[in-house]
Amino acid sequence: MNATHSRIGLLDIPWEGHWTAIAIAPVSVPTPAELTDLLMRFLAADPASPLAATIDAKSRRWNAVPVAERQDFLRRAIVSGDDPDLEKMSEHIDRYRPDADSNSPRIVLGQHSICLYHSHMYGDASSFSQLVVQLALGHQEGLSGLEPRAGLAVALRTLIRQPGSSYREWGKLGLRPVKRIINRRTTSRVPIRSSTTAENAAWPTAVPAATAHVPAIQGKTAFADSILTNAQLRDLTRWRNQNCRGVSLTSVLIAATYRATMIEGIPMNPAGYYSLFDIRRYVPANSRDAAKKFGNLAKSVFLDADMTDPFSIGTAMEQVIESGWALPGLVMGALTTGIRRTTHDGPPVPDGPVTLSFVSMPTLPGLAEVPWLGEGARRYCGVGYPVGRLGISVFAIRLRGHMEISASFDSTVLDPAAVRRAVGGLTDPALLSQLTVAGHLAK
Repeated sequence: MNATHSRIGLLDIPWEGHWTAIAIAPVSVPTPAELTDLLMRFLAADPASPLAATIDAKSRRWNAVPVAERQDFLRRAIVSGDDPDLEKMSEHIDRYRPDADSNSPRIVLGQHSICLYHSHMYGDASSFSQLVVQLALGHQEGLSGLEPRAGLAVALRTLIRQPGSSYREWGKLGLRPVKRIINRRTTSRVPIRSSTTAENAAWPTAVPAATAHVPAIQGKTAFADSILTNAQLRDLTRWRNQNCRGVSLTSVLIAATYRATMIEGIPMNPAGYYSLFDIRRYVPANSRDAAKKFGNLAKSVFLDADMTDPFSIGTAMEQVIESGWALPGLVMGALTTGIRRTTHDGPPVPDGPVTLSFVSMPTLPGLAEVPWLGEGARRYCGVGYPVGRLGISVFAIRLRGHMEISASFDSTVLDPAAVRRAVGGLTDPALLSQLTVAGHLAK
């Protein structure tokens, strides 16, 4: 890898201009000075890592920060901030969001919290989960273990290993394996140096995006978040077992989200939804690619379904998983996007229904290692932005005591209060009674 820059991979280019933010609290975290010291050592070993680099959109490269500028770069990227209100995590993410034209990461450290912002071109939700946990732990060895990132070669090799039955279903794609030699680098763990009080006192403080005179939600994309307690999840599971047994809880949540947004007066697309499908499930466990799990290895797929019917939603999801269609879709999407001059949005989208994107994760890599503090409330809130003006992107992740629900949407099109009410009322019995299940139960 070149010591000054590295080319942005073909799997990553489709995510150009998109960002991921994750906030976790309450957790044990290093101080800004300690984390800077850690990343200085990390960059000394891997100077071209995109973890702490700037983005050159024109040349589609990660530009490594020159040695003489690293300290100042990291002091701008790693800042002190307040701890979030655990009932308003998405407001915390919005408050410290970097400027829209930012081309470098940001890490906001509270006394007992961490909030990470980074380009989606660096990795998907599975990847960022591992990254934010290793940053909170302050593990140089853990950060080094995230490399090398998975590129198009991993997806291609996985594609050609699929059985002939899959190819017959996909059609002949004519793909050939591409070999890639990756130099693995290991770094011994070095204890974090303790910082002095003076160092911490002089550290930059993040300037919140919101002030007393500016609304908390700014710009095009806004966020909302809620939780489903274990008691609510048990009630939802009981309703599912009584009304649509055999359907996944995710399918019920998707249908409930659709109905909740419709009840709030949001004109939703009734014909289907988007979801992300992780191709890591198709990588053979005994292959050389099994360890290359960091990167963008998820493909967005639109599924035709009756959005009021959990059975229809679940059937569409099962068909994509069983066919493995996301795998050739990921490869072809990367190849076609890679030859375009730009991935920016085209002409404004005309008015029409809002399409739901819903991603549910039973868990994420690294969650078992989160350095939680105490046994009380815990929050893990993740969002992606920007979101298309006619879309709502919902992310659900299961923690020990509850399920996290977060949503991203265009606040110039949709009423933020309506979206918050929708994501906060997914287990309302009156809402669930409006889902289409009677026809299936009668069969």
